[in-house]
Amino acid sequence: MRQLLLILVMAGIMAGQSGLPHGPKCGLSDHAKFAPLKTTTLVTRPDLQTVFTSEDDHFMVHYDTTGDNRVDLRSTRDDRAPDWVADVAGALSRARDLLLELAYEPAPDDGDGKYDVYLVSNLGSGYYGVTNPVGTDGDGRIISFIKMDNDFSTDELFYTFGIDGARVTAAHEYFHAVQMGYKAVSGDVFFYELASTWFEDIAFPDINDWVPWFRGAGSFGRNPTQPLAGTDGYSVAIFGHYLTEWYRMDIMLHLWERFQSQSALAALRAELAFQGGSLPGVWINFVAGLFLNGTESDYHFYPDQILLYPPVIDPPRILSDSLTLTFLQLREATANIQSFQMPGPSNLHLQVGPVPPSFTARLVLDSDGLTPYNLTDAPMYLSGLNSLSKVVVVVGAQSGELDLSATVIDTSYNIEFALDKLGPNPVIIGRSSFTRLNLTYRVGAPSLATRHRLVIYNLLGQEVYRRNWVRDVGEGTHTLMEDIPAMRYWASGVYLLTLSIGRHTLTRTFTVIH
Repeated sequence: MRQLLLILVMAGIMAGQSGLPHGPKCGLSDHAKFAPLKTTTLVTRPDLQTVFTSEDDHFMVHYDTTGDNRVDLRSTRDDRAPDWVADVAGALSRARDLLLELAYEPAPDDGDGKYDVYLVSNLGSGYYGVTNPVGTDGDGRIISFIKMDNDFSTDELFYTFGIDGARVTAAHEYFHAVQMGYKAVSGDVFFYELASTWFEDIAFPDINDWVPWFRGAGSFGRNPTQPLAGTDGYSVAIFGHYLTEWYRMDIMLHLWERFQSQSALAALRAELAFQGGSLPGVWINFVAGLFLNGTESDYHFYPDQILLYPPVIDPPRILSDSLTLTFLQLREATANIQSFQMPGPSNLHLQVGPVPPSFTARLVLDSDGLTPYNLTDAPMYLSGLNSLSKVVVVVGAQSGELDLSATVIDTSYNIEFALDKLGPNPVIIGRSSFTRLNLTYRVGAPSLATRHRLVIYNLLGQEVYRRNWVRDVGEGTHTLMEDIPAMRYWASGVYLLTLSIGRHTLTRTFTVIH
């Protein structure tokens, strides 16, 4: 069954985001590339001077005290090992404990009940670490060991330095070791990296090494139309958070269990269908949600979206009349994106057709705040747009193609500055009252970085509330929702509200009743 997703996102697109160029974070792709050759250069165990056994007795951390591989030897907590080594062992133990809590099998070891980790320099290619397969156990599961950087120095190409870099790497690489116990690496590397980068944020949520990967060179954040299976995996780690927030935390485990006998996309397709969703639907809704990045939105699917820029897309097309776009060769887990910008005050009519079965769509409207809406296959009319409004169309489907018609209805007229509505009026203060004022106002001309000031006075002329802010403003009608918790303590009576927009000041009165 073909499934189509259309998402219209009206958003202020934060383009021009930047990120440091960076190759792979770890050497997993090398194993997929060279697996048929059975090369030994990737599986040689380093010969290091000293070993430390973790407190839980599940890890042996190998390190040097002299030479190029030397670690920071300072020790303040445990006479058995330097703090750096003990911290790495602690991070590995934390990762293992969390994965066991999530019902994953532990990583296969080499028969002694302990997993080996080697702290070395010169991993090359900017690698944080490498998980190396070395054979199989009695159940046919891949045995491996980890090599990771010995100091995460600022002289090297990392996004996170010092012990925090080591911590997220311990979690990332140990999950690779667990993954290899489920399936040997021979393809679908994006899924291994997506899952490990997602898990490192679960294990150490305050480090956020995954954030710059979202916006780095070649990342999904800079090219959101690339297929999921064609991504580096690192930059779509937030898709793991989307899945676990919208479904359940154990969906990732179920995906790995399915992945043992099929491709990553087939596993996603099957598991999402089992959960009542679809891969095209979930992927396009996920991509649409990313346009809320960097905003204080109640509609984030993951709190750390505030740390991210929206995806970078092509500059918008100026839509002055009407046009029809045809999106060809639609594929699951791939987004097709087109943006529009209005030339001035206008309304917009959108029509999709023909509509395939199981049509699903979302609309995110940027008026004075980003708000998502459901979108049906009926004609859609968007009103009150202006020259600062942008419409982003995100399309995806199982297969096939789609026509989208967009027509601008010109509403050019002389707009004066006015405060048209203020509500509720009166404001009834009770035990469960909401102290929010809703304002509707008109702006006569667009301007960038415009100073706004909202001030409220009582009948004695005393100022009881003030807020100042700066924002871009387009000509046309705007709304403002102002939360004023202190209002519940104001005396009953009449109040004067003034809203200043640049050089223009608008006033209205309202009443508070207890």
